[in-house]
Amino acid sequence: MKNYLLNNSKIVELLSNNKLVVIDGGARGEVFKPMNLLNKSIIQVVRFEPDADANIVNDSDDIVISKALWNKSQAIDVNIAIEPSTSSVYPFNTKLQTYIDPQLATRKTKKTVTVDAISIDECLEQYPIKGIDFIKLDIHGAEYETLQGASKVLKSTLGLLVESWIIPVHLEQKTRGDVERLALDSGFYVFEENIISKWGRKTDRFMKRQPVAVDTLFFKDILLNNAINDKVKIIKLIGLADLFGHYGFAWQVTKYAIDNKILDKFWEGLILKHLESKSEMKLSNRLRAKLIRIVNQLNDCAFN
Repeated sequence: MKNYLLNNSKIVELLSNNKLVVIDGGARGEVFKPMNLLNKSIIQVVRFEPDADANIVNDSDDIVISKALWNKSQAIDVNIAIEPSTSSVYPFNTKLQTYIDPQLATRKTKKTVTVDAISIDECLEQYPIKGIDFIKLDIHGAEYETLQGASKVLKSTLGLLVESWIIPVHLEQKTRGDVERLALDSGFYVFEENIISKWGRKTDRFMKRQPVAVDTLFFKDILLNNAINDKVKIIKLIGLADLFGHYGFAWQVTKYAIDNKILDKFWEGLILKHLESKSEMKLSNRLRAKLIRIVNQLNDCAFN
């Protein structure tokens, strides 16, 4: 089992009756990384995939919902693309093909199917789900509407991992800026962003490509809003920060929880010992010291 805080035996014991509940929006294939590396006994994944032909590799505790995510329950049309993993509620913006090269051949609509849609808030009323700790969305243009339909859930959700689009790749979709504003209004801050797709403008003269799609990791930051005072929720937040490699944030949340008597000395020792074991922290200290020496040497040379 991978060396993540959430896989620690004491935390596994703590969370066995209060599992980490994760939404997996766009669930074809296996559960997304790094959630697939956690002890199966502490996580329940609620998986949404409206494509009836999609292959979903799920565990026995997973809840699979064959519906599209949206801002309310209704029937909606889904454009099934030639490459099914690029299917979307919104049709692909073929006009954009005039200016930019997105491999249109695989994104063309192969057929349109009508499917049932549901909001995340409604799921908590209709399915045996206690609450949502983390939401991942890879749903090709419907991210904004899905987060709209999670306004109640987002009050207690700890983190989001959202694929969104910088330009309107799908007709009438909301773009990445709209998604961030909605997330920010719900108390989430950007902790990490990775460009996952770049497209080149159609010209033979210039090679530089434009970012088109990004994965954004958001967390609730209790240092800014002081909104979490429950031991289990705090440990889940620290564990999620550790899972995604944000050790500094995990460290600060731990210290905050100790100072505010949310966690006791036992949990302080367990968590900080784990964080201290991360080689990145030791390496960064060595690099920092080396950089300071180099800067000092350069300053000495400048004045000599």
